[in-house]
Amino acid sequence: MSNDVTQAELDSVWKLSTDMYRYDRSTTTLGTGPLFALPKDLGPYLLVYNKTLLQQIITEKGLTIGLPDPHVPMTWAAFRNYLKAIKKDNVFGIGSYEMMHAIYSNNADYWDSTVRQQRITDPNFVNAIQFIADLHLVDGVMPSPSQQNSMNAYQRFLNSGAVFAWMGAWDLKAFWNQVTFDFDVIPTPVGPAAGAKSTSWVGSVGYAVSKNSRQISAAMRLAKYLAFNEESARLNYKLGQAMPNVKAIAENDWVNNIGLEGRSLLPENKQLFIDTVNQTELIAGKNRSRYYLYDNTAILDFEDSLEPVFSGAKTAQQFMQEYASSFQDDLDENASYLY
Repeated sequence: MSNDVTQAELDSVWKLSTDMYRYDRSTTTLGTGPLFALPKDLGPYLLVYNKTLLQQIITEKGLTIGLPDPHVPMTWAAFRNYLKAIKKDNVFGIGSYEMMHAIYSNNADYWDSTVRQQRITDPNFVNAIQFIADLHLVDGVMPSPSQQNSMNAYQRFLNSGAVFAWMGAWDLKAFWNQVTFDFDVIPTPVGPAAGAKSTSWVGSVGYAVSKNSRQISAAMRLAKYLAFNEESARLNYKLGQAMPNVKAIAENDWVNNIGLEGRSLLPENKQLFIDTVNQTELIAGKNRSRYYLYDNTAILDFEDSLEPVFSGAKTAQQFMQEYASSFQDDLDENASYLY
């Protein structure tokens, strides 16, 4: 699709949103080469909290804490203490914890820069997984694995059964229409590792045109309209579907609530979505782990095997040492499809 778009069109949207759909077959390099799709959106996945419920708990318990800082990320230790302070019968501090956020925000990753050597035994990685497990096992501020299976974190949040959860801009319509409480977003807590930075994963959906389409030109015009047109971007955010893909619309209209009213003014801290994409001194965004793989096998196998850690049967350190060879086998298989 590279020959069908102009540089001005590419410059009008987030660079990351188009880099996600570039792939150089000759070097098997992601983020460079021809463009295989046009971006519908770019979606940071952020930590959200039920502002109404949190204020109620603070008042009821006579706590001296305030609402979370919208710009400065909490440390893991501060976040754990915050969740313990607001713990209440039948209300969890957080419904679940995003694994990638913990890993990325402790200066760790699943693999090395080539995506060919496992790094799950790295201490920063191990500590990230143990941090998640301890939210339930030690602090009791997160549902147990069985409780999470009976009700997922998203539904628990909508039911006011947890103060914190995770959201993308695509959740806004549901949050505007299905609940009555106020909500806002804050930076992902940051781990103690050297060089750690508050980091959230960023996803995307793309429009592709089949080479077998009977109307290639018309399909391309539609894809370009949906990806680059300013009115399309405005409609997208007014419907609660996405952070605008057109940078000027996101940075001006969206954050200033142009065309929004009532509950659609939420969340107040929309700037955090933009900061996550742009990268600031304190805030960062990174592609989801599955972006780097030929298929999802390595990640799915890993996540499906973690139950002993989250149930407390094994420590994260024990599990990673035992599972490292299996994870490496999956990475080797992944590489065999690409190299």
